[in-house]
Amino acid sequence: MKAVIVDLQGKYAAALDETGSVVRIPNAAYRIGQEIELHTVPSARLNMRRKIAATAAAAILVLGLGSGEPEPPMRSPAGRSVWMPPLPLNIRSTASTMCWM
Repeated sequence: MKAVIVDLQGKYAAALDETGSVVRIPNAAYRIGQEIELHTVPSARLNMRRKIAATAAAAILVLGLGSGEPEPPMRSPAGRSVWMPPLPLNIRSTASTMCWM
């Protein structure tokens, strides 16, 4: 990736790359306005963060969604799991369904 040196400060230089980002690089006797070729190497720290994030996401999926049940299953008297469908909630009340005496 090509870059242009925009500033020099002691041991470091600031380079503007093709994406518009300013990158801090070691100064190798650059001059302001000089075009250079940047070779980007993925940071080991960034790779470690991605691995930790992927591991955490996998753990959440396995532990949180792996059971497939939002609450513990009900047990029958014999000790077996029994699936109970949720109770429907009909909260509609109209004048025709109310009985006043």
